[in-house]
Amino acid sequence: MIFLNMLVMNAYSHSGNTDTSGCHAGSQPYHCHGDSLSAANQVSSKMLEINHKIHTQDQQLKTQWMFEDIRKMAEGKHKECEKLSTKEYTIQWNPLTGECFMAHCNYGLKEVNNECVKVYVPDNSIYDDKTKSFVCNYGFKEVGNECVKVYVPDNSIYDDKTKSFVCNYGFKEVEITIDDWTGEKARVCIDPYSFNKYLNE
Repeated sequence: MIFLNMLVMNAYSHSGNTDTSGCHAGSQPYHCHGDSLSAANQVSSKMLEINHKIHTQDQQLKTQWMFEDIRKMAEGKHKECEKLSTKEYTIQWNPLTGECFMAHCNYGLKEVNNECVKVYVPDNSIYDDKTKSFVCNYGFKEVGNECVKVYVPDNSIYDDKTKSFVCNYGFKEVEITIDDWTGEKARVCIDPYSFNKYLNE
């Protein structure tokens, strides 16, 4: 008899904690213990859970659709503003104000009094779009609005950082008069020994 009771207990008992409705899954399919009222409550709870998941998924889809609509609207606004762009300037859409605005002047132009004017690029220079100005070529320096060739006397080399010359090793930079009539002077690189000899004569 004891042996039969043990078989019955093994047949009907199984692991797994029950929820508030007396239902659980354990190693078995989801099922309930107790009266039919507990089972009905569990079914009702499961229906509420399913409805909640459906509602959540529906809200997620609506949110996704909303963002998709916003993205499409933004793309449409950008395209509308781009159609207003010209060869002189580029028009873009401002999402904060919802209006088109002049984003920047195009290559070779800079903004002056809310207008895009052509940048002056003198001879011996190139246009720099970052500064919206010109940069003198190697061996030239900016004087006023022009690029003039840097004077590099004998026994010296050109220094692009200072836009000037640097005397070679063993030579000294001095100023001499190159035209007695006009008094024009120039800085040159001379061997100190030769220069001292020149001064003693």
